[in-house]
Amino acid sequence: MKKFFVSIVIAVSFALAASVAASAQELSDVSSIVPGRLTYASGHLYSNGIKLMDSEIENMLPGSSLKSYLSGRKMYTAGEVLIIVGSVVEGAGIAMAVAGSLELVKSFANDEPNRLSHGAMVVTGEAAMFVGIGCLGAGIPLYCVGKHRIKKTGSEYNVSKGYPDIALNVGSTGNGFGLSLNF
Repeated sequence: MKKFFVSIVIAVSFALAASVAASAQELSDVSSIVPGRLTYASGHLYSNGIKLMDSEIENMLPGSSLKSYLSGRKMYTAGEVLIIVGSVVEGAGIAMAVAGSLELVKSFANDEPNRLSHGAMVVTGEAAMFVGIGCLGAGIPLYCVGKHRIKKTGSEYNVSKGYPDIALNVGSTGNGFGLSLNF
C-alpha cells in the first residue's frame, strides 16, 4: 500500500515539474504590434488579439504602470504555482491520511502488527494537509492581487489612449432600475 502511494506522489511530482517547466511562447514582432485597446485574458494582456510579451509592454507603458504590471505578473505567477503545489500536496495529504486511517482500523480489527507505521502515515498525511493549506492560503491572495494589477494596468492604458472602459451594469440608472452598457 505504501509503495502505491509513494509511486503516486512521485508521478504527481514529475507531472507538476513538467507542467511548470513547459511553457508555450507565442512569436510576435515588436514592430508589427499596432497598439490598440488592451484586453486581459489568463494573466496576460492582449492588443488586437495578439498576446503581448513583456518587452512589448515595456515600450507601451510609462514607468509606474510598468512597475505595477511587472509586479502583478510576478504575483500572478507565484500565486498560480502556489495554488497548484498546494492543491497537489493537499490532495496527497488527504489520500495518505485516509489510507493510513483505513489501514490502522484494519490492523486493529485483525489484531495485526505495523500499527505504528499506519499511524505515522496518518500523521504524515495530516502534516501534508497543513502544508497544502498554507500554500493555498498564500497562493490565492497572490493570484487575485496579481490579476487585479494586470487588469488595472491595461485599463489605465486604455483610458490614457482614449479607449473608454466597457462595462455592463445592473442597478439603478438615471431613469430607474435597469441594465446599462457603458462604452
